[in-house]
Order: sequence, then structure tokens, then C-alpha cells
Amino acid sequence: MLERLLKDTQRRMPLIFGHRGSPLSSRENTVESYCHALADGADGIELDVRATADGVLVCHHNRTVRFGLRVSKMTFTELYRWYAKRDLTVATLQSALEKVAGRGLVNIEIKVTGIEREVVALAARYLPPSSYFFTSFKRAAVAACRELAPDVPAFLIARSIGSLAVMLTQLREINASGIALRHRLIDKRVIEFFRKHGLPVFAWTVNRLPNAKWLADMGVSGLITDLPREMVEEFRRRAALLSGDTLLEM
Repeated sequence: MLERLLKDTQRRMPLIFGHRGSPLSSRENTVESYCHALADGADGIELDVRATADGVLVCHHNRTVRFGLRVSKMTFTELYRWYAKRDLTVATLQSALEKVAGRGLVNIEIKVTGIEREVVALAARYLPPSSYFFTSFKRAAVAACRELAPDVPAFLIARSIGSLAVMLTQLREINASGIALRHRLIDKRVIEFFRKHGLPVFAWTVNRLPNAKWLADMGVSGLITDLPREMVEEFRRRAALLSGDTLLEM
């Protein structure tokens, strides 16, 4: 079902994902931030996953905390205490998935290789089927997720594309379900090329409404944004205009 949704070329509006939740409303990659994005009407959230030294999966974008301390070299207790001293929290992947389960789509970005089996197992345990998918800059991580969970989509994230034909070959080699690109790399030619080969295109990180509307008009399948509420409101207005309804009638 999710695979069909991601590839649906008849959708008039892209799926909206809160980038690390709703980072301009709540601190990024926290349960509060994820819930904020979903409460604001986002179709789903994007969260980042890496592992501590003792193997606890945490929602954390950067490889380090301040002062060069690497998350991978800290135990979860050490990481938790580091944040607690600053009156902050760090979410485990398990706690995040428990809170958002059934409330929307979950885009799980795997930041490092070697944790794929544990991530796939936790997602399958806590999230409803067809409500989640995996993404990664690491080709090996995408390939591993597709092998471990063939029915769950996994997208490659790319900062550049170069030759479309070469990128397509790379996607095929890892059995990727789609591609997520920096929004500045995307044009009609890119979307049509990947669509022709059955691969949806997501855009990141889209924070300007004119860019979002332009990408939607070209047929991008998903937008990852720091402004989920604003994007949702804009696309609801667009949907109302297209259907001839008013916002009050929706």
C-alpha cells in the first residue's frame, strides 16, 4: 500500500514530511517535535537514527555532541546525562516509534551502517505495516534494508546526481525504491526520468513556499520541510482551489 502511495502519479499534492519533526517549533529529533509535526497535519515525519557505544538506537542527526564527543563513543547513559545537564532530552528510536505509531508515515533515515537489522526489527515491532520506510545516504544501508525487509520501501538520499543513467544503475544495484534529492537538483527532466523507471522522487529540505509549489507542479512525490504546518496549510489551500471548495468547507 505504501509503495503504491509513494509511486502514485495521480496525486495532485506531494506528501509532506516534517524534517526531524517540526524543528522551528520544538527541538529537532525529539518526541515533542515529531508529535508537533503530526499534530500540524503533516503526512509524516523524518527522523535520524544512529547508535551509542552500547548499541542503543537514538534519534540524533549529528555524529557528535558539543566539544567533539562522538555519539558512537558514548554509552546511552553518558549521552542522556550530557543532555540532562543542559535540561534537554535525547529520544531513543523505540520511544519515538511508540509515540508516533499509527499517527502518520515515518521516514527513518539511517545515518550509519551496521545498525540496519536492529532498526528494521524495531520498526516492524512498533509501527503498523505500510506506515514507514527507510532512507539513507549510505548505499550499503539501503541495500541491507531492502534485503532484510523486501516489502518495505527504502530510498537513497543523494546530494548530487551527475549522470541520470549512472544514478539509475546505482539505484538498481541496491534495489532502491526511490531517490531523495536536494531540492535544487530537481527539475522536470529529473522527475520524468526517474518516474519513467518507476522511482518516486522526494525533495529536501524545502522551506520556501514558492519552491514547494514549483516542485509540486513538476510532480515531486514528497517534500521534507522544517515548516510542516505552513506547507500543509498552503497545500490545503491549493487543494481547495483545485476542487472548487473553500477552506471553511474542508
